[in-house]
Amino acid sequence: MKEVEQKIKALLAKYLSASLSDSELDELHSYISTNKYDFIISKSIQENLDAQELAGKGLSKERSDLILNNILSEFKVEKNLGRTAQISRWVRTIAAVLIIGVVVSSWYYYAHKNNDMPAFATLPNVGTSITITNSSATSMPVHLEDGTLVMLDPQSTIIYPKHLAADKREVCLLGEAFFEVAKNPARPFLVYHENLVTRVLGTSFKIKRNKQKGILEVDVHTGKVQVYERAGNSGMKKGNGVTIMPNERVIYNVAKSTFATSLVENPLPVLSDESDLSKSNSATLFSYSFNATPLSAIVTRIEGEYGVKIILSNDRLGEYLFSGDISTTNLFSKLDILCKALGISYEVSGVNIILNTETDSKK
Repeated sequence: MKEVEQKIKALLAKYLSASLSDSELDELHSYISTNKYDFIISKSIQENLDAQELAGKGLSKERSDLILNNILSEFKVEKNLGRTAQISRWVRTIAAVLIIGVVVSSWYYYAHKNNDMPAFATLPNVGTSITITNSSATSMPVHLEDGTLVMLDPQSTIIYPKHLAADKREVCLLGEAFFEVAKNPARPFLVYHENLVTRVLGTSFKIKRNKQKGILEVDVHTGKVQVYERAGNSGMKKGNGVTIMPNERVIYNVAKSTFATSLVENPLPVLSDESDLSKSNSATLFSYSFNATPLSAIVTRIEGEYGVKIILSNDRLGEYLFSGDISTTNLFSKLDILCKALGISYEVSGVNIILNTETDSKK
């Protein structure tokens, strides 16, 4: 009996992670349909509930019912086990309880450790909200009804209404994801992520976190992004936030409630047409083959392609001449080659790049 119990638990776990094969699905149903293993199934439910209670993760009945309704509205057991004429009541109960365990655990961690992250009730059309968790080892594409693409990182969860509101688009993120937001100036797109609210109209950006360092990070690929601290259940502290542009990032210190802006680790060419993101990962927009070209002209070209600000520490620097081809290298490699050839240096200060002569750098 112990072996059967372990087998049923293993099959249920795979079922909830959508990784069951057809043969395993048949095997799971064979256990459930006999009703011989109701005790094992009931025991699994009770253990799951006890674990939530011992960890202090219990919710009020009202919120538990709300979460259950949200999940069951999208969790179509009949579709997954459609080969049977009669579906055991235990399938519904187990699926609901085990999924609630996952959702409640995530809700508890973020709500109590990260200042009450907005939960299901803060999203519009809460009765039809969708929860997707990426339990795989690779990024998972999630397509929203407005055309927005979310590349959900492993072990991350996104919660969003089945039908986005007419005046704004809101989602909750637990973990990390890359967003390519469909452009719509009339409907701002808001991502609630722990202590932060990220607001955009149409752009692409990455949300990351570093639990060890206690920081959250938003990297902008295209467009303009506004990042605020959360205020209350779903609002934004607009006095405490920043606006970042392409190839810029903001790092938020959770403990200190402070923002710091800088360039992303690998700045990419910025396109005037935000809808054509594929080109920014391949072809260079400008030629970088030079013959005795003034540094001031090269700087202007780099600024135009990457959307960054490069500051010359003195006017003489702009007259330095460079010859060579740096078309195939990334931004910082371009700067490394330029500086080595011209006997100068550069530093990144916030979202700016500063070019210095050897004399300037010693001051």
